[in-house]
This record gives sequence, structure tokens and C-alpha cells, in this order.
Amino acid sequence: MDKQYITERFINTCIREDVYGLLSDHAIIETEFDIPHLPEVLKQQKLWLEITSSNQTNWLPIVASDYMQYWQLASPMWLQKSSDGYAIVNSK
Repeated sequence: MDKQYITERFINTCIREDVYGLLSDHAIIETEFDIPHLPEVLKQQKLWLEITSSNQTNWLPIVASDYMQYWQLASPMWLQKSSDGYAIVNSK
């Protein structure tokens, strides 16, 4: 199995099971990001799971799901903002 597949399955499991309050303690937001060099797949994304901590914020692209869970990861890439600025995290 490849790393991307395992990462997506793991993240979807964490979303479904609300691990560490992933859904209940954070927000699902509808927004578009205007960030230079943003991959096209993320430019088209509208719904995000915004996960905030004391030193960074992550936005996971999500889509509604009707199989086993209400929300699932839409892309193997997500956005991260820290004191260094924005970064694109890729599970590949």
C-alpha cells in the first residue's frame, strides 16, 4: 500500500471517530484561499476543516460523505499556516 492511501485512510478514520475532538472542537468553514502557487485542486475547494492550535492552523479540504461518515478528506494535500507563513502539506 502506498503512503498517500494509508494517510488518507488514517485521516478519514480520525475525522469519523472524532479523535481528539477533530470535528467537535474545531470548525467546518466555507471559504476560498487566494494564496500564490496554490494547486488547482485546492483553489477549487470550498469546504475546509479548520484545526487550530497554539502555534499553527491547518485547513483540511473536506467533502460531504454518505458512506460511514458525514465528512471525508477531499485531497491528499492541505494548507498549514504557522509563524513562517503558509505551506502546502502533501501526503505523497
